[in-house]
Amino acid sequence: MGKKKIGNKLEVACSNLIDRICQIAMYLATGLLICWGGLFTICLVLRDFFHISVDFLEEYTAYWMLTVTCLALAYTLRSGEHIRIDTVTRHLNTKVRNVLELLGTLIGLGVTVALTTYGSKLLLIVINEGSRSLVFVGIPLWPVYLWVPVGYGLLSLALLLHLYAAMKAIRKEWSTFTK
Repeated sequence: MGKKKIGNKLEVACSNLIDRICQIAMYLATGLLICWGGLFTICLVLRDFFHISVDFLEEYTAYWMLTVTCLALAYTLRSGEHIRIDTVTRHLNTKVRNVLELLGTLIGLGVTVALTTYGSKLLLIVINEGSRSLVFVGIPLWPVYLWVPVGYGLLSLALLLHLYAAMKAIRKEWSTFTK
């Protein structure tokens, strides 16, 4: 079996693995989003109709929003649903577009790796200090902070695959250019 076939199989296997992990993360985020919406509705009903303050729900919904957002990042990129402003780039030459895609992916990868690193350091601090939520329930915060490096780490992996695809596109364009 040639190197090209092995490389293609590895590329497909990595892509499928990342897609499955992203889907699992999205299912988890969807479940949390549904629960978050339910709790937020309960909070509003209790506050508006019964004048009962449930401040801890507001704090917890903020934690859940952070978790849902971090879990959904890679899925959003892999499914092509992220926000793209291509007003300028769609009018450019394909070669230029591919180079810009590569540069944008490199910048995004640098940012996500930095956020993964920072999130991991913050998670270790929260675990070591035993940080708890501010309200009277006082739940440990490490499960909330865990999803920041996990989400950005998964996004970094997805961006690595995107970077590989961008490099292949450039290589393909330049190989046809030199012929």
